[in-house]
Amino acid sequence: MTLPGHVFSAPDGVRGFDTDERVTAAARDFRARGYRFCVRYVRRDKPHASSLSTNEARSLLAAGIGIMLVQYVESETSTPPSVAFK
Repeated sequence: MTLPGHVFSAPDGVRGFDTDERVTAAARDFRARGYRFCVRYVRRDKPHASSLSTNEARSLLAAGIGIMLVQYVESETSTPPSVAFK
């Protein structure tokens, strides 16, 4: 997926939000409320129905919302986090 834009560091105090659900029509509402970036969680292997799409990414960028991605893995062999995990 190739998207228009630039890579920037977010200065201290810039408001953002995170979600694992699609944000499309609401992107302009988030911008109007002072949010400037969105952290989206994406799977490494099999995409979910709510995975980031090209249309969603373009909608966020067009609204003036930057995108940060966090990759996560769901696996039957992964170790679930716990207090005892070291």
